[in-house]
Amino acid sequence: PVEMPRGLYFPGFTEADANPDMGDSTIVETVGLGGFAMAAAPAVAGSRASEPPRTAAEPEPAADGKAAILAEIKRRKKFFHGTVVAQAQRIELAGDRLVFTFSPAQQTLADQVEQGRKWLEEITAQVAGRKVAVVAERDGDDTPPPPQPAPAATPAPAEDLKEGVLGDQVVQAMLDVLGAEIRDVEKMEP
Repeated sequence: PVEMPRGLYFPGFTEADANPDMGDSTIVETVGLGGFAMAAAPAVAGSRASEPPRTAAEPEPAADGKAAILAEIKRRKKFFHGTVVAQAQRIELAGDRLVFTFSPAQQTLADQVEQGRKWLEEITAQVAGRKVAVVAERDGDDTPPPPQPAPAATPAPAEDLKEGVLGDQVVQAMLDVLGAEIRDVEKMEP
C-alpha cells in the first residue's frame, strides 16, 4: 500500500486532490536531492508557508539594520537563507540598497537572489520601514573565466584531474552551497 500525503497544499487544493506518494519525487527526496530541486524552483519554494509563527525564543527583530533584515529572511525562508544568503561573500545595507555579493563561481546563487528579488524586497521594506532595493553582484571583474583546456588524449595524473574538477564553476558552486571539499578525484571508465 502507498501512503497518501498529508501536509501543505497549493491554494484551492486539499487532500482529496492528492495522489499516493510514490514515483521519482519520493526517490529523489530519499537520496536527499529534493532540497536542491526546491532551491532551483523559487515558484515552488514560494508556495511554502510564508509567515511561520514566531516562538518565544524568536524575539521581534530590531527596528532597522542589516542584521534585522537577515534575521527576518532566515525566519521566513530558512532553506533559502542557508543555501543562498549565508553563502554570499558580503552583504551590505547601504542607504536604500541591500547588496549580496557573490564570487564569480557563485553565479547560480546570485541568480537565486535575482529570482527572489520581489519577496526579498517585500521583507526588507517591512523590516526597514522603507523601500530597499535588493541587488546581487559578482565580486571581481566581469570578464568570464578562461575556457578549460581540452582533455588530453593520454590519461591524466590524479592531481591534474583534481585541478580540472576544482576549476569547474559548476563544481565550485555546489561546493560553496554544500560547504564541502573534494579530497580525491579518480577517472572512471564507462
